[in-house]
Amino acid sequence: MAINFNTAPYYDNFDEAKKFYRILFRPGRAVQARELTQLQTTLQNQISRFGQNIFKEGAIVIPGNLNLDSKLNYVKLTSTYNTTSTNTVLASLVGRTLTGQNSNIKAIVVNYAESTSTDPATIYVRYTSSGTNGSTRVFGNSEVLVSDGATPISVQAAGILATGLGSAFSVTAGVMFVKNVFAYFEDQTILVSKYSSTVTRSIGFKITETIVTSDDDTSILDQAAGTYNYFAPGADRYKLALDLEVRYVTSAGSDTADYIQLAIVEDGGLIKQKNTTDYNVIADTLARRTFDESGNYTVRPYKLEVVEHLQPANLTARVGLYPSTAGGNSDLYVNIIDPGKAYVLGYEITSTNSKYLTASKARDFVTVTNSSISTETGNYVLVTGVTSMPDLLTLQKVSLYNRYTATAGTASGSLVGTARIRALEYVSGTMAQALQSIKHTCLMLQCQLDLHLKKM
Repeated sequence: MAINFNTAPYYDNFDEAKKFYRILFRPGRAVQARELTQLQTTLQNQISRFGQNIFKEGAIVIPGNLNLDSKLNYVKLTSTYNTTSTNTVLASLVGRTLTGQNSNIKAIVVNYAESTSTDPATIYVRYTSSGTNGSTRVFGNSEVLVSDGATPISVQAAGILATGLGSAFSVTAGVMFVKNVFAYFEDQTILVSKYSSTVTRSIGFKITETIVTSDDDTSILDQAAGTYNYFAPGADRYKLALDLEVRYVTSAGSDTADYIQLAIVEDGGLIKQKNTTDYNVIADTLARRTFDESGNYTVRPYKLEVVEHLQPANLTARVGLYPSTAGGNSDLYVNIIDPGKAYVLGYEITSTNSKYLTASKARDFVTVTNSSISTETGNYVLVTGVTSMPDLLTLQKVSLYNRYTATAGTASGSLVGTARIRALEYVSGTMAQALQSIKHTCLMLQCQLDLHLKKM
């Protein structure tokens, strides 16, 4: 929820409808605190109007690189080692190299998570060497790990299932247009999952707006050393912070008032990320021009493959995706759509991972007995003066001429094509006893005309 500055003690009653664009201070008159606050609001309003025209809410103006590490090695630790609480030394381990005292494996600590009521203290490492015999590649259960440095720190791996893979997401510093300001965000890393590399999550920035006083941050006390008001309290600060947060996809949805989605991780793979600047009005203009010039098109086509849902036990047949133990179903099939890039209505549509769409096979059927059905018979022409009935059983070929003739059976004009008559249907006119009196009859021609057109 946005902070309301039009309350005590700020009283910022800026009203855009009044069309005030400058605050003009005059000698001999007191300067109101409200006026100083409104001065900033007036300028910020101008900046936001420009920003809203160019950038969409949540657009990354100065991109920070986004990275998902779904193969992050973890090591669960015991709660204490040599009477020292593990939680108290975790922060000091980051950046240090640990050496396994049994395996001689080396690894650099890149992150950590303190113990909770359900999870032990955990460090996340990047292995730099394998064991002494070359066969061991991760720390062992209950192994003592000793750091480098002038004052080594020792911790111990958990007794069972100490190692495995987790996942983390990181972003480097950049600027985002959010809440009508160009907000800075610093380098950040967050654990997507402590102990799994195949989770599905939404990752984004949680937006936090606060008022910071000198009681909260002493750096905003007056720094004018040597004056009477040195270290005296002054104005408060409005703070907008962007901090990485992981949410379940179902609860995150799209961008909200307090959350800007940066990426979606599905089964450990990055399927969507905000790695380009989202432009606003200018983007609509560019899209319109692109569509007018080129229409809809693909840059990298989305290839489609249809495979069985059930993976058969006999692998000599076409291999499906899922065995029966994993829910494979012979009544289903899977459409696999490869990554691609397209422009639809001028807007760029990009996918970075394959998508799997499950559908049911055609299993319904209907039996119909003694029923009439209609079929499309193809091209037709309206004719008058029919003098005989064509042979509809043999579909005999007839010749088509470009001139009317009054004499039955006599051609007139040039031959323009041939056709096979499939049906004769009454349209309008007066029915007589003989075919020669039928008026406005519709000759149904075979759909695939055997035409030999000639220049008329």
